[in-house]
Amino acid sequence: MNRRSVWLLAIVFGGFFLLFLIFVGVAFAALRGQERTEGPTGGPKLGVVVLKGVIGAKGGIEGRREAEQIYDFARDDEIKGIVVRVDSPGGAVAPSQELNEEIRRAEKKKKVVCSMGNLAASGGYYVSVACDEIVADPGTLTGSIGVISQLFAVPDLLSAAKVQETTLKTGALKDAGSPFRPITDQDKAYLNGLIHDIYQQFVAAVAAGRHKKVADILPLADGRVYTGEEAQKLGLIDKIGNFRTAVDELMRLSKLHGEPQLVYPVKRNRFLDFLRGDARAAAREATEGAVEGLEARGGLQPGILLLAPGLGSR
Repeated sequence: MNRRSVWLLAIVFGGFFLLFLIFVGVAFAALRGQERTEGPTGGPKLGVVVLKGVIGAKGGIEGRREAEQIYDFARDDEIKGIVVRVDSPGGAVAPSQELNEEIRRAEKKKKVVCSMGNLAASGGYYVSVACDEIVADPGTLTGSIGVISQLFAVPDLLSAAKVQETTLKTGALKDAGSPFRPITDQDKAYLNGLIHDIYQQFVAAVAAGRHKKVADILPLADGRVYTGEEAQKLGLIDKIGNFRTAVDELMRLSKLHGEPQLVYPVKRNRFLDFLRGDARAAAREATEGAVEGLEARGGLQPGILLLAPGLGSR
């Protein structure tokens, strides 16, 4: 191959590479442009993460996805603070704890303020107490510090339907809480132990978040809900106000000035994740999508919950 041909190939491949770089740049610009913002450009940027629905339920608050949104805002130097908008009756234990922990991690880098909506009870309150400050409307229902597990037994129903169920197990407690047999005293003792362990974790998290002693929280932690006004008097929240009040409080705590620009998370795009070098995350999302398509998922699974019964709809 002569020198002329080599130069032609170099120019062609160089052109393709340049076009690829331009394409990637446009993709990144599109990704940034997908952020929904409110407020004038040029003001301090505040990230807003919305937690709405039952925690751990399909169509509600997934937990990990929202934790990643908080993490992304925490590491983004353009974002000067984070507002977490909570409207939830609670839900599953582990996702509530995951969100609580991610907020506490974010606070090492910037201020985080909670804005409570109609409901921020049980697991919703567990998440909220991790924030530097909590703002609620006077009629917000919050608190419900407690743990619940509701079990059902249907052996008579199976018998009436002439259906026989057989359980093979390696230990007496392996099927504790099974709907196919009556619950035993041994089951109750075992499950109550689990519930009280999680309850102690919940109370400790509230005490740490509200800068109080566990002994101060215990009298309030009998599962009852409080209005925003009651919660403020009891020290469970900091201030009465709406979402904009929470934004103002975040500006004050962060010592920011001007009209803030509110930034909402971008919905994950698998192709753009791949372009960003996050191929593992893109593959994980694709795999989960395929699995969810094969599963018959009916919302929140039964088990031990941080949930305010009767206050949330599924």
